[in-house]
Formats: sequence, C-alpha cells, structure tokens
Amino acid sequence: MGRLDARQLDILGSARPGAADEPRRSRREAYVNFRPGQLTRFSELIWVEGADESRHRPLTGRIQFAGEHLSDAYPGYMNGGAQTGRLAAEAIQAAHDA
Repeated sequence: MGRLDARQLDILGSARPGAADEPRRSRREAYVNFRPGQLTRFSELIWVEGADESRHRPLTGRIQFAGEHLSDAYPGYMNGGAQTGRLAAEAIQAAHDA
C-alpha cells in the first residue's frame, strides 16, 4: 500500500475519525491485532487445536463462526481461515451425525 490520496483519506476519516490527520505514509499492519484484554475477553470464540487432538470449539449455538481472526495458531493469516473453516465444518458434521 502506498500513499493515500485525498479521496481515500476522506473515506478513512469518516470510518475512523482523526485517522486522516495521521502522517501520509504506508504502514505494515496485520489483518488482526487484538488490544490488551481482548484475547481473554473473547477467548470463548477462538478456535484452538492442540497437538494431542484436543480442541476448543467456540460456543456459538447453531451458528459456527470461522475466519483468520478466530484462529489461535494463525491469527491474521490465510492458514487461520483455512484451519477454522475446517474445524467449523467438522463441528457441523459431528452435530449432524449425532
């Protein structure tokens, strides 16, 4: 990502007030960055897959959420999306078979 033009800064400013006043330079940021306390606050929504076949399945009722932002091992990466998608599909299949 290069420098932002005026139109992009207007859009950014409307989505995040004050952001347009920040220096116009590119930054490297991850897709998902948790603030302090968010991992513990939302830990019940994070998929965790252990080496000993243990897993933490998010308690979401009839809806299974998946995505890179919900992966314990690969937050912010495509691997996390693939991993949580597989785990969600396995959970749905297990519920269907029961």
